[in-house]
Amino acid sequence: MIVVQIEKIKQLKSGLYQLDLDNQQQLQVSEDVLVKFRLLKGKELTTEEIEQIKQASMYDYGLQQALNYLSYQLRTEKEIIDYLLKKEISHADITRICQYLKAQQLLDDLAYAKSYLRTSLRLSDKGPMVIRQKLSTKGVSDSIIQQVLLDYTPEIQLTILKKSMSKMLQRSSQKSHYQQLQKIKLAFVQKGFSYGLIDQAMQAIAPTIDEEQEWDRLVKEAEKSKRRIKAKNNYEFQQKLKQKLYQKGYQLDLIQQYLEQVEIDDE
Repeated sequence: MIVVQIEKIKQLKSGLYQLDLDNQQQLQVSEDVLVKFRLLKGKELTTEEIEQIKQASMYDYGLQQALNYLSYQLRTEKEIIDYLLKKEISHADITRICQYLKAQQLLDDLAYAKSYLRTSLRLSDKGPMVIRQKLSTKGVSDSIIQQVLLDYTPEIQLTILKKSMSKMLQRSSQKSHYQQLQKIKLAFVQKGFSYGLIDQAMQAIAPTIDEEQEWDRLVKEAEKSKRRIKAKNNYEFQQKLKQKLYQKGYQLDLIQQYLEQVEIDDE
């Protein structure tokens, strides 16, 4: 049985205490461990006692790391576990640390999910499916996610959709009115909203076509397309141009108007 003696004890800036042993070994312990093991200068320690001190210190170190990690923002249990594993804290200590944090109401996946939803509704226009995915990757259980998303009612979703869609429609675009609407719909599908609610919101804001702007966009698109079209005769040329413009979302009557205008100008 090897016995070593504590030569020096000093407090570190971190709040921990450093023990200098006479075998050149150093230990860092919390005040709780210092008191629990009655660690004083000159005290002799066996190899077994040192191992017990190390195990107790690892728990305290892990707890301090977890508290520091939580000081920046709320965390899920999975985030705490992953963080402590990177710090090489044992699974047993991680379990104890999580139990302590829960008892102190510092670790609560339900509270985290509710906070995440509130923040998302205030600062973004994420739909419920994207929020579900984000929470799931954080380790929040399906039952908690389902419970929290009950607060994200269809009425709230419609309000967010209409507000965000109106903003997007105000942006200038070189695309046809139809393509703009399709782009907006796709954007909100990717944000996690259902097709049904997207259509409801679109109908509610009832976007109208600015005919003058639509005509200008068509002319620009037609002039650009004309340079790329290869045809044997004028009829084939017009059919190909008509097809390209229709694929771009322009209405047939507007396309026909353009083609007739081109014929008059050519004459």
